Amino acid sequence: MSKPTLLLSLGIGWCATSPLRFTLQRTYHYTHTGWIKEPHYLNQLDLNADPSVRKRNHDRLVNVATIGPDKYHPRLAKTLSPNTIPFYERFASYPLSIDKYISYFKAIHESVKDTYKTVADFSNTNYTLSQSTIEKYLPVLQEHFNVKPFIILRDPVRRSWSEYNHRYYNLKLGGSSTCTEYFLNNLTSSSSSQYMDVINLWEKYSELGVFVMEDLWDNNNLQPLRDFFEYPFTSLHPNAYSPDRGPYVKKGIRDLSDQWGSDHELLTEETYNTAKSLIQHVYDQWVDKYKSLPLYWGSPLKYS
Repeated sequence: MSKPTLLLSLGIGWCATSPLRFTLQRTYHYTHTGWIKEPHYLNQLDLNADPSVRKRNHDRLVNVATIGPDKYHPRLAKTLSPNTIPFYERFASYPLSIDKYISYFKAIHESVKDTYKTVADFSNTNYTLSQSTIEKYLPVLQEHFNVKPFIILRDPVRRSWSEYNHRYYNLKLGGSSTCTEYFLNNLTSSSSSQYMDVINLWEKYSELGVFVMEDLWDNNNLQPLRDFFEYPFTSLHPNAYSPDRGPYVKKGIRDLSDQWGSDHELLTEETYNTAKSLIQHVYDQWVDKYKSLPLYWGSPLKYS
């Protein structure tokens, strides 16, 4: 009997992970993420991860279980069997284990296999998994699933600008600094500075799908998606970051408030160039590996 396929998204947030998921799940019924898009389960199994982050992610799992996943996500209840609910409840209960993760996603697969080709974990914290955690758990997952890890990326400066605008305005972080100061002060430790570290780490253990947001949506190049997932995609779900209009983005695109609600301030040419100088190594590493930069990377945009 062939193993079910588990798509393992590494993120990264603010790179159009939601439009990509909607393309795969809603538009094409290619994959299903189960009762929750981002369980952050592997992050919780990673003993090298921040304990406060692990606890926050577990509290969210428990909250869904307490309310009832079918009541918390009534739209998903139309596509998932109620038989999967006990598996979710066990999945969310202490002690967490890789066996519960496997049982849960196998149950989701059994529930949707006649309509969806694969199951998926779209947790954006997967990019943070330590080498020891990958070495410990990836071989176990590969015993039960055809595991296909992938990552979607966006111009590093613009990705971080969206993230730190969100943190500053929506989460009220940053203290007395301006949004620009907050952004620049945190840029070198942001996920944008780690693109090649994540890619090189995962490629030690598995084939990795590497997708670029601008290449997919702005350049309309779906071939990397077709090749990696072995499926004839012909269109993509709308993406509020494409074309990138910064704070002038059209508001109200359904289920994409995380995108159109992120950029509150205009990313000026001066700020872009200052930021790029701080993480120039990311652009240099990309060129070293892939020979050229993707569309629009490395240059400020003129927003209108």
